[in-house]
Amino acid sequence: MKKLWSLSALILLAACSPNNQAQQAPAAESTPAPAVEQAAPAVPSNEITVNYACTGEGKKVGVTAVYTAQGDDLVSVKLSADGTEYPVLPRNANNKDDNEFADDKYTWTADVATAQNVVTQAGNMLTEKGGTSVVNGETLPTDNIIFKYCEVSVGLPQ
Repeated sequence: MKKLWSLSALILLAACSPNNQAQQAPAAESTPAPAVEQAAPAVPSNEITVNYACTGEGKKVGVTAVYTAQGDDLVSVKLSADGTEYPVLPRNANNKDDNEFADDKYTWTADVATAQNVVTQAGNMLTEKGGTSVVNGETLPTDNIIFKYCEVSVGLPQ
C-alpha cells in the first residue's frame, strides 16, 4: 500500500509540474482581431483653371485662378497675377451670396459657381486687409483692392 501511495504521489507531482501543465493546458482561445472600421471613400478633388481679365491700378491685368473642387463644390482657390502668387484661400461656405475665398490677409470674391460652371462665371475682386481710408475726417480700416472687374478671359497672357 505504501508503494501505491508513493507511486500515486509521484504521478500527482508529475502531473502538477510546470512542464506538464503547459503541455496539458488547453490552447488559449484565439480572440478575433478587432474590426477595422472602413473610412468613407474620400470625394476626389480636382483642379480647375480659369483665366480672368481684371482691372488693377487702371490697367488690364491677366489673373489665373486655380480652383480646387471636391465633387461639385469649390473648396479653395490659388491666384496669380503679374508674376505674383497669392496663398491658397479656403472657401467661406457661410457666404451664400457669392463665392468668397479668404484668409487673414486676402479675400477673393467671384460669382456663385460650382465645379461644373466656374469656367463661365465672372470673378469680382481680390482685396487685401490692412488699408485705411479717411471718411468725413475719420480714419477707418478698409481693404485695399488689388484687382477688380474680373471677367473670364481667353486672350490675356498670364
